[in-house]
Amino acid sequence: MASKVVRVQRETAITVIGAGPVGAFAALNLAKLGLAAKTVVFEEHSCIGRPSHCAGHLNIKTLKKLGVRLPAKIIENKIRGAKLYSPRGLNFRIERKTPITLVVNRELFDQAIAEEAEKLGVEFLLKFRVKEILVGNGKINGLVARNLSKKLYEKFYSKLVIDAEGCPATLLKRINFPYPNPKNFVYGGQAEVDKIQDVEDDVVEVYFGKKFAEGLFAWIIPRKDGTAKVGLALKHGNPKKALLSFIHKHPIASKKLHKSQILSLKFHPIPLGGPIIKTFSKGLLVVGDAASQVKPTTGGGVITGMMCAKLAAKTALKAYKLNDFSEKTLEEYEKAWKKEIGFDLKAMLRVRKMLNRLSDRQIDKLFKLCIKIGLNQILEKVGDLDFQGRTLLKAASNPKGFIPLLYLVWSALTGR
Repeated sequence: MASKVVRVQRETAITVIGAGPVGAFAALNLAKLGLAAKTVVFEEHSCIGRPSHCAGHLNIKTLKKLGVRLPAKIIENKIRGAKLYSPRGLNFRIERKTPITLVVNRELFDQAIAEEAEKLGVEFLLKFRVKEILVGNGKINGLVARNLSKKLYEKFYSKLVIDAEGCPATLLKRINFPYPNPKNFVYGGQAEVDKIQDVEDDVVEVYFGKKFAEGLFAWIIPRKDGTAKVGLALKHGNPKKALLSFIHKHPIASKKLHKSQILSLKFHPIPLGGPIIKTFSKGLLVVGDAASQVKPTTGGGVITGMMCAKLAAKTALKAYKLNDFSEKTLEEYEKAWKKEIGFDLKAMLRVRKMLNRLSDRQIDKLFKLCIKIGLNQILEKVGDLDFQGRTLLKAASNPKGFIPLLYLVWSALTGR
């Protein structure tokens, strides 16, 4: 800080780092709880929602549970099922009669949440890049942000900082706080494409196989207008090269994309190692990708992050009323989100570790087994995209569902 000239100093009760869906939703919930005038949100970009980092494939049921109502212009498609492909092209599908997920325009989605919070009185500071979280006397005291428009540093003192900076959480690393381990990252890439062929417009396609997407999978998420979001994530290698290879060389997907033009490309890291070991400190709460509150099976973090953001707001309200931002009070946030999704994230992490140990040959065998016993019919009845730990328990309670689960564990342990 010695070389940084701080020209402006302000005080507020709560500062939020990041105006993505998690940070903005934390602010919105703070506003609904009566803390709008006490909350300031910092966003380094000039426009909320840019750049968009994910596919925007969200569970309808959980969105309703969170109280999120979306204008029609934000919804790009409604999805009722998924078609899963093994490395050698075996496939089975899971579907419902009615839509279970939405494909949203992530830029407009983020903006809608922020605009609602702003209407309630939350202050959003755009083009403010947070450079430092202030630490003193054993607690977090606020932050220092660079005003990119005026090219000066501004210091904001606050009683609580909510860190929703996303991945890779460099601010947490600078204060020696737990942060997502880069060893557990996969690196995602997504292309906007046009003119897809032979893809049902209400079914997502998912492609497994280490050749194209080691560490996760590849996907085609269609829109009604014939365009699609095509992406993948992988543990090692160049995500751009891998994505182009998938589009042009995958034996199945390339036939569906051979007339497509790439309209845009975006890349981002995804933390798949499960939540960080601690998500609170005196004067600090960590939410979303910065806390690695991400589904290890799919890499999805918008819904889980928003769920945690809502719980963070409730804890913040209690701390504000008590004027007590100690660890004892703020620990309630961690207890709350672990009660809500902790079991599911743990279960998904175990499944992810087992899947990572399977060879493509073993994944093909697992697909054969699932097709043979009709696992898709079991999952159609019990499945929930956001609470996969509970879904696994329900599926395992069915004798047929227990068989592939047993095979998955055996294969991962033996490595055969």
